[in-house]
Amino acid sequence: RAGISVVQAPRLRSLVGRDLPGAVGALAGMLRAHRVEIVHAHDVYTNFVATLAARVARRWGATPRIVASKRWWVTQAKHRPLNLLAYRLADRVLANSDSVADSLRSA
Repeated sequence: RAGISVVQAPRLRSLVGRDLPGAVGALAGMLRAHRVEIVHAHDVYTNFVATLAARVARRWGATPRIVASKRWWVTQAKHRPLNLLAYRLADRVLANSDSVADSLRSA
């Protein structure tokens, strides 16, 4: 309503499934086609997939800025490597409190 377009992102069933590369590529294509300027992700799944797709979109000529988020002190061990990779791929990481920011600095 405020002049902001909303588009449906590709559906991803699993971070370890065969559809991950296709979903990342489709999202990267959408980011480029819609000339998205900012990608802001909020959890382990969107942090990983969206930051990866935004990096791919950059290789294809798009220039989105990437913001990942950390909102909890504790991360499940199985998600830790994906989150750490997403934080490294992001241009900025947003923490919702000082204690969560401290947990990022010590990671």
